[in-house]
Amino acid sequence: MTVQGYHVSPESGLDNVLVRMMRLNPTTGNYEFWEPGENRPTILWTPNEQEFKAPPHTGNEEQPFIPS
Repeated sequence: MTVQGYHVSPESGLDNVLVRMMRLNPTTGNYEFWEPGENRPTILWTPNEQEFKAPPHTGNEEQPFIPS
């Protein structure tokens, strides 16, 4: 994995991006971020080249909340 960072000026509006620490879930092989008090991951990242094939649909019909 390669981590990259970019310096931006305050005028760009891109200087207030929140950074979250993803932690490896050794059971699933996914990286997760859990917002305090939540009962499921807020951010879920599944790296490429996993040993299993993830299903195309998890069965969750709940619409995600995307803040504006």
